[in-house]
Amino acid sequence: MPAAVLAALIAPELLYARGTGIFDPFSPHLAAGLLAAAVAWKTWNLLLTLVVGLGLLLILR
Repeated sequence: MPAAVLAALIAPELLYARGTGIFDPFSPHLAAGLLAAAVAWKTWNLLLTLVVGLGLLLILR
């Protein structure tokens, strides 16, 4: 149950443009989230996942 709640909280932030409710496939949040998920899946390293995800988000903004 907690994983479903976490996904329900994070998914709208990654998939929709802020304040519009419209799907945005070119969102920097989506790109950073996908890369962070790939790093987390491949390395199982929480610190590296945070650094890569936040780093990409800062670069794309």
